Amino acid sequence: MIKKLLFLFAIGLSVSSIHAQCLAYTANTACTTAAPTVLGNSITCTPPANNGGRRNFLVTNMIAGATYQVSNCGSGYDTQMTIRNLAGVAVGYNDDNGPACLGTAASIDFVPPATGDYRIQLNRWNCATANNLNGDIVVTLIADPAPPVTNDEPCTAIPLSVNTPCSFSTFTNAGATGSMGVPAPTC
Repeated sequence: MIKKLLFLFAIGLSVSSIHAQCLAYTANTACTTAAPTVLGNSITCTPPANNGGRRNFLVTNMIAGATYQVSNCGSGYDTQMTIRNLAGVAVGYNDDNGPACLGTAASIDFVPPATGDYRIQLNRWNCATANNLNGDIVVTLIADPAPPVTNDEPCTAIPLSVNTPCSFSTFTNAGATGSMGVPAPTC
């Protein structure tokens, strides 16, 4: 038993560093810009070299359910990106090989869980915060949120007819909500 503990302790000493999300720095904001509202449009922030990773890109009015591609592609640096809500809770993270960037530059396809403001923190790998340039942070709207569900109540549902000629149709209950109470027995 003691040999096993000593072995595990020795392994622990041999690991020089293990990293995941970097510490939150929410006080310094390099740029503040409203989120893009037109598909394919982008906004960009170039954080200054001083206090690299301790500056954030505050993106205001990100819409819940929309998809934003947040990237650092082409920076030439090994970067880590964390997206946080205004309470400082991490809601998105990427280190390498994200959806937009191959290699070591960070990128995230981010769907905000709630409409509001989000901070994008960009660090060099290993959570470096020295005076480093980290490249641009680009936010692009790549998908609008799904339209609100209509016809969500069973009593007013669209009737689906059965036709003699068979043709397949695809339907979904995505976005459906609970009924507004017990349906009337006359449905």
